[in-house]
Amino acid sequence: MEPPVEGSTGQIGGVEGLAVGVLVLVMGMLVVVDAWAVIDAKLAVENAARQGVRAFVQAASPSTAAAGARRAADEAISASGRAPARMVFSLQGTMYRCSVVTVSVGYPVQLVPVHFGHGNGLGMLVRATHAEMVPPFRSGASGSVGGSCG
Repeated sequence: MEPPVEGSTGQIGGVEGLAVGVLVLVMGMLVVVDAWAVIDAKLAVENAARQGVRAFVQAASPSTAAAGARRAADEAISASGRAPARMVFSLQGTMYRCSVVTVSVGYPVQLVPVHFGHGNGLGMLVRATHAEMVPPFRSGASGSVGGSCG
């Protein structure tokens, strides 16, 4: 092995691996942040859909059921720290004994771009659906009282 030439400088091989490691760490953290944002939104919309269908089924009258369902979903979304105005709400069903009522709630989530490209990130709509049956003995609902729901 020859002795190093006087005045020569250099660096130890593998220093560029440190920069690559930091880049991989940052990109991995961005993926985790995106995944957490989707999970958090999913929990919020599941709760809003569940509260909305519950409010519909337990409404005092068929005329107030849909408005009560929307109000309950709005309150559940705002309780999670989100804006009810951005929520996508849909209700299917009627206040009829033994009928199934379905509430779907969606909420847009802005994702951080992991590719360091152009644009401000991707967005996705996180959606949840919850269904519940109007009880056969529900007062205020139309249909025969105590009919079989089978």
